[in-house]
Amino acid sequence: MRGAKSTGSYVTEMRMSLQTTFDGRHGPVYVWQLATFGGADMCMCALAVPQSLCSYIQQKQTCFQELHASFNLRSYHWSRAVDFAVEEINQDQSFLPNITLGFRMYDSCLSLARSNKAITWLLAGGGAEFPNYGYQGKSPLASVIADSGSTESIAIARWLGLYRYPQISYFASSTLLSDKLQFPSFFRMIPSDDFQARGLAQLVFHFGWTWVGILSTENDYGQQGSQILKEELSKFEICIAFHETIPLIAQDSKINQIVEKVTTSTAKVILVFSSDPYIWPVMEKLYKLNATRKVWVASEGWSTAAIVSNIDIAKVMSGTIGFAIQKGEMPGFREFLLRIHPSSFPNDTFLKSFWEYAFRCQWSSGEPNATRQDQVVKNLCTSQEDLGTFSNTSISEPDFRIGYAVYNAVYAVAHALRNMQSCVPGCGPFINNTCADVLNFRPWEVRKHSNHFVLM
Repeated sequence: MRGAKSTGSYVTEMRMSLQTTFDGRHGPVYVWQLATFGGADMCMCALAVPQSLCSYIQQKQTCFQELHASFNLRSYHWSRAVDFAVEEINQDQSFLPNITLGFRMYDSCLSLARSNKAITWLLAGGGAEFPNYGYQGKSPLASVIADSGSTESIAIARWLGLYRYPQISYFASSTLLSDKLQFPSFFRMIPSDDFQARGLAQLVFHFGWTWVGILSTENDYGQQGSQILKEELSKFEICIAFHETIPLIAQDSKINQIVEKVTTSTAKVILVFSSDPYIWPVMEKLYKLNATRKVWVASEGWSTAAIVSNIDIAKVMSGTIGFAIQKGEMPGFREFLLRIHPSSFPNDTFLKSFWEYAFRCQWSSGEPNATRQDQVVKNLCTSQEDLGTFSNTSISEPDFRIGYAVYNAVYAVAHALRNMQSCVPGCGPFINNTCADVLNFRPWEVRKHSNHFVLM
């Protein structure tokens, strides 16, 4: 299987738009997902829509000015991994006969409130968001692939678990999510922080470090991860010099406090349980103070992020070690990224933001761009720019770690639907060995088939 040009189109509306049938195939399945983009999250879900091809629908959110963050190229590649997986599956006529995959995307801007809004809007069938809802869409909801953050995933899981809607995360690692009593419908593509904390403690012990500092974010990921880490460090009789909490919204006073603790402490080894948007203000401040001579040990949340190789921060980060998510192969994905063009998706606002970032230009529409406010935009975007000029740069070098987890999450949903479609009456997994109808199923029926493909 390989990637191909999309047959759908993006629109910046919230309501579903159905088009003509596609090559005689019917029963398309939308696959949504949550991904991070420019410091924001995009959520997508999976739907099954009989009889006609679905158009791609994209909910636009302007988050960049709110977050004061630059365009996150790695996260943009995560979102494209969904597109690539969907098109790859659709090209294989034998994988899901008479079913076409598609997706919808919602940008939640790394906001818990927006994540909840996305889920309520989704489950309300694209109408008004309200609790005590029931999905009223044209087809049953198959799955939600969300979220990158543990805190957001926990909130979403509480909503979806009420009705047993399957949820698959590609980057949430909090140990709380392993509790199947609280989160019966949650699955993920990466191990929990319990394993990572053990590994980090063993790493510190291996190098003979006995006096360390800890930084962690004030969310579920940082709090739970650092707590387990401290317990594991104590087993090796490793002492903790300090433990500072990184705020989710940068505050000068708190950042200065953290930086002072790091620079004045006699601990030379600092373990950080955080993701890259939150650790950045700390590293930026340390760079300005020329604070070097520390060894940084990174959790998977930021170990492979661009911050580690930033030319300004490199002096501070030199010698950083840490854990990373397992890397996987996605043949053809790099070429797929270079083939994407605004003319193919004229209403794709995420692609427009990427284009502005890549070519340092701005669309004449005057919409807010994805670059930082302090970056100089030299010219207008024309669509004549060539992505081929970036064939050997970071623009065309996707994240084959989290991106691969996103890719597998889409396939997990597709395999569950495939199992449902190929189920033989009398050999099914339900009462009296019955089978579910792939064109008219209930959420818990998809979940029944999802257990074999994703981690708990």
